[in-house]
Amino acid sequence: MPKILRYCDLIVTPYQKLLIIMLKPCLVGNKGLFALLLLLPFLFVACSDNKSSSGVSFSKELLTCYEEYVDLHGDIKTAFKADQKITSKAEYGQKHYEGVGAAEGRELPKSCHVYIDNSDGCWLAYANKYPDLLDNFVTNYPIQTDEQKIKFAKTHYSRFGVTEQRTFPNGCSNVWIPPPPKSCTPLSLSESGGTSICVFGVQVTGTAAVPDDKLLYAAKIMAEYLDQDNNGVADNQRVTSTLKSRGACLGMSAGEEPECLTQGLHVSETIPGLLPGPNAAFEEILHVISEFGYAHAYPSVFGERKGTSIADAMDTARGGYQGSGQPVSAYPAGVWYAYDDPTCDYACMVTEYFYWGLTSIMGAQAHRCSEIAGEWDLCTKNLVKEKDPALYGLLTNPAYNIPQRLPDGNYSGIPLTIVRSE
Repeated sequence: MPKILRYCDLIVTPYQKLLIIMLKPCLVGNKGLFALLLLLPFLFVACSDNKSSSGVSFSKELLTCYEEYVDLHGDIKTAFKADQKITSKAEYGQKHYEGVGAAEGRELPKSCHVYIDNSDGCWLAYANKYPDLLDNFVTNYPIQTDEQKIKFAKTHYSRFGVTEQRTFPNGCSNVWIPPPPKSCTPLSLSESGGTSICVFGVQVTGTAAVPDDKLLYAAKIMAEYLDQDNNGVADNQRVTSTLKSRGACLGMSAGEEPECLTQGLHVSETIPGLLPGPNAAFEEILHVISEFGYAHAYPSVFGERKGTSIADAMDTARGGYQGSGQPVSAYPAGVWYAYDDPTCDYACMVTEYFYWGLTSIMGAQAHRCSEIAGEWDLCTKNLVKEKDPALYGLLTNPAYNIPQRLPDGNYSGIPLTIVRSE
């Protein structure tokens, strides 16, 4: 009995502790068994008030989450069995995940549907704790409200804070909130031999004529755009959630009708190892992300219609709101964006403007400045920054977590599994 008293002494309420002290003399002699039976319900309540070593209460669901987290990873499970200091698997899982698991991008089991979250006050305190974050916030947010600072803090922590081992002030939880499930909405593959790969909720599909290596390459490009640091966590989960909710997908084919009609990509234009131009994968995949992700996740900023921030910047780049918004055959002198394909409407031109600006910032167009000059003149990062500061500011603003590095086709953050139609 003394062991029980010492263990529960740490977590019982004052009322329960008083009851234990009153009944302790009865726990010896002939009356011991009867007294113990009376005391057990209170001990159960006291000892089931589960808390981690950091003092954070765990719900039953969260206990299950961390226990299954240990079981999910063989190396963690082995380390837990060898550890003699902590007897609770849930506490061990919590310590591991908070300590290194989140930074390593460790997968969490499906049972983790209840998470410890921080209050708005903790997110504000996180932003105020680090001078470099405050400087970043002040620089990039002309209108500085608490709501904006909270959004900024959450964005920073999910993208950089975990890997940089940033912490919250005392009284706040350091449990990192896992991303939404990476599963995709089931897609019916009409063609026998059709294939698909789920990338952060976005389907990359191929007809039977698409080789597996080309499909996998396209999936890796998609994943790299969405997860620049290759840690298995999408950098902007607002965008990935939007992509999934809108059923965004990429359809690869060899000329036949693709399985997905959101955006097509011809297999002959998918050439691993080459830069944009001959390799159209970079362009078409980015179109999916900008048109179906950013345009709807931030409609007043990246929406593909007149009056949004990016549309205003585009109209400046093309010499004003030309031709009722449609491409024109002759643009005014001095413009740096002169798209003239008559089949591309105003929304389409915003998509292309996003692509040209971002890939130039990434350094992906510098090899063909003269080739693209008739349509886009700002082929380097410096040119975009100097000539089109409005676009540059939008595409490099950390609040939007827009990718800044061109993918190279090497990605291992999440499993990319090919699913075949029967």
